[in-house]
Amino acid sequence: MNSTSVPLEKQLQILYKDFPKSLLRHLNFFDLLCTSIGINIFFLGLAALSNIRRWKMRGKSDQDFFLPFILAWIGSFLWTVYGFLVTNWQIELVNGYLTAANSVVLIALYIYRIRKKSLAAVIFITGLATGSLLLLLAQLPNITSVHLVGSICSCIQIGCACTMLYMIVLAIKKKRIDFIPFPPVAQIFNIEFQVTLYSIWIEDFYLLKLGRIHLGITLEASARRLTINVAKIDDLPKYGIYGPPDPYVRITLNQKQVTQSKQTRTLKNTCNPVFKEAVMFLVSVGEEDLENTSLVVSVMDALRPSCPSSVIGEIILSKGAEEKSCAEQWRMMLASPGKEIKASHTLKSPSE
Repeated sequence: MNSTSVPLEKQLQILYKDFPKSLLRHLNFFDLLCTSIGINIFFLGLAALSNIRRWKMRGKSDQDFFLPFILAWIGSFLWTVYGFLVTNWQIELVNGYLTAANSVVLIALYIYRIRKKSLAAVIFITGLATGSLLLLLAQLPNITSVHLVGSICSCIQIGCACTMLYMIVLAIKKKRIDFIPFPPVAQIFNIEFQVTLYSIWIEDFYLLKLGRIHLGITLEASARRLTINVAKIDDLPKYGIYGPPDPYVRITLNQKQVTQSKQTRTLKNTCNPVFKEAVMFLVSVGEEDLENTSLVVSVMDALRPSCPSSVIGEIILSKGAEEKSCAEQWRMMLASPGKEIKASHTLKSPSE
């Protein structure tokens, strides 16, 4: 028997201890979110269609507050547009289905409405605003469109939450709840709760998912050399008709009002590029100089070199970096000269 072999009990203890971290490292939470929301949206569509049966039995829909149905249609339609912009067929599929279900519900809501004037006016304004937005998106760069639609979707979600609060106040005032469409409200709450938890988990308010970069940095004080090892990038977005990007990484060093810039090679047609490439700079290693040094690591798309959206996302490594993970990697590099400090960071839009 090999004396260096680890006993089975010890192996099980190690496996049990490392399992949560290993699971979190390998799970794709965005895909899990899409799957979970897809299931919930299927039932949400059925719940929305159940309102038609209720209105048919009553002979009218005037008793139900119409604003949640309008907001639900706008939200599902804009999420479908968002899915198209980032070429995510899962988002397109589930929200396209929900948009179709909400459209049927809105038509039924109008047909069974006795007092149609207010509802007709709101539907007309909604259609006009939606058409104008689509015309605007056609003129904007893709990344700007993604930001705009993401912002509007966030506002719609806030609007839905405010509408729910308004209905609660109205129910308390009227001392009745029969005007609240409970099945859709419950499913919407479930979906919004999951999206909120996910956006907090990845620290991304707009759910833009620009990707995650893995790199290591080493400061060799004796050689006055700063080395950045670009390992890989995960989950870069695909934009519209362009498909996967042709990514490369541009690294800009700012020190003592002097700027140096270098870049990696370009990889073709991939959302998960593996570079394993080192970039080196000669730097001043004085304590004050290093404290006022910053590295801007930008992920670029060579497909659109002259387009405003050629920068997919970036991070800034420095002592005063806004992102906690970036500041921590820089701090550890300064504290451990000669040692490579590895970390991964979520890419942010240059405008953030």
